[in-house]
Amino acid sequence: MADRESRQYAVAYDELFNEDNDNEYEAWLDVVLKPASIEYLERFVADKLGGDRGPVYYVNMARGSYNLVLQFRINDNRAPARLALRMPQRGFTVEALTAERLENEVYWMQYIEEQSTVPVPHIYSWAARGDAVDDHIGPYMLMDYVEGQKLHTCLAAWEASDDQADAVEKRKVVFEQLADFLLQLRSHRFDKIGSITRVDGGTWAVTRRPLTIDMHAQLASMPGFSTDGWPRGPLPYAKDYVSLATALRNHQMLCLRNINIPGAWNKKGFFDFQEGEAIDMERALKTARGRFLARHAMALPAAAAHLDESDGNDVDEHDKKPFVLFNPDLSASNILVDLNTARITALIDFEYTNAVPAALADDPPVWLSPKNFMRFLTLGFVAEWQILYKPTLDAFLAVLERVEQKQKQKQQQQQLPPYASELPPLSARMRASWEKRTFLVNYAIQRSELADTIYHDQPTLFPAVPEAVDGTDDWTQEVHTYEEYTRWQIDLYEADRKARHQKRQLGGI
Repeated sequence: MADRESRQYAVAYDELFNEDNDNEYEAWLDVVLKPASIEYLERFVADKLGGDRGPVYYVNMARGSYNLVLQFRINDNRAPARLALRMPQRGFTVEALTAERLENEVYWMQYIEEQSTVPVPHIYSWAARGDAVDDHIGPYMLMDYVEGQKLHTCLAAWEASDDQADAVEKRKVVFEQLADFLLQLRSHRFDKIGSITRVDGGTWAVTRRPLTIDMHAQLASMPGFSTDGWPRGPLPYAKDYVSLATALRNHQMLCLRNINIPGAWNKKGFFDFQEGEAIDMERALKTARGRFLARHAMALPAAAAHLDESDGNDVDEHDKKPFVLFNPDLSASNILVDLNTARITALIDFEYTNAVPAALADDPPVWLSPKNFMRFLTLGFVAEWQILYKPTLDAFLAVLERVEQKQKQKQQQQQLPPYASELPPLSARMRASWEKRTFLVNYAIQRSELADTIYHDQPTLFPAVPEAVDGTDDWTQEVHTYEEYTRWQIDLYEADRKARHQKRQLGGI
């Protein structure tokens, strides 16, 4: 099982380019944590909260994938007692997207706080660009510091607990809250694909382009990544969103220098690339051919037909406009829970939230188990994970169905637009996504680093490449051209690696 084909298609970002990011981040962090800087930050937080709160004290820091979070406390027995100052990390965030990414998150958090009972940290002050940005700090968000353990920590603790009756009850309490929150988030409707701003009259509308995880991650992790063709505003049709996802996948294939270099995942979860003469070029070219086939198949219109509402004959009525709120980064790592009471204290990280085609928000939450879906998927063990996860999913869907029934009477008493009481309910759509494995197709659409692994692990989920294309002279030439391009990419990557190694030996770093 360790040598299964799908493992050849793992994507690990350019570790040489990331060396530069690491160096920039470490130099920036050293400056941020200097005593004089901490004192400045304490005064900054006190000033933004209001001058009558007394002294503010720095507590500690936490690092996320793209952001640094500094915790501060105020000893005056008034709320809030603790605050979080969040700043985009230097080195691992893209300067050209920093303001847009932060603004999007602020707007969605404010929208969710106003329009639902879903718990999100309250934002007291923020700045993304212009004169409001402090030169010493840069773009930032100052918000409530929310106590709680990450949900995945709680799930693991409850699974290992000696008191399983208590653990089952706590998991049920969490599931009931999540069911309510997901139903609330899924109920909001928008007329375009993208992110929101407040417009005239204080209402909210989609006025900005979608900013996706792929867009930011690839621009942050690959030298020479092109933004040509990126949308400048919101998208009117699902097919436009699919075209954007397809372009991002194809640009990744061309810009990620090490994308086809063979290697293996180590025990720490990192991908160890072959180097120098140890590179198995035959395997690299085989990977290139398989990757080219996967991306060609996923670019066919039928691959994402379930998202496209433009043809009423091909899609269900409930998959048509309007578009819905969806956070692809919602996971057990971004849900905070009181371990003792199982009360959800906050949902966090809304940077890549968008209004999207409805079918993307119909997938079951694959993160409700300590059995890490992304890890199983990356290693090509999807079938094994599905067996392990099925009991958890059944338990959650049973809870969701009960919550839906409780809300049904309330919904009928309210004057809601027809789409708000649509059928089938979310629980049925999630079950259908699971049974048809549509959720895997959606992951392939949204996460280009997983697309080829999913395709080769689950090829029947995607349209077959027409026989008139596969095997023709034109097809053979295209594949051969990409093989030669792969050789060039590997040579370029190896030259960079050797130059860096030589520089280190000479004491240049």
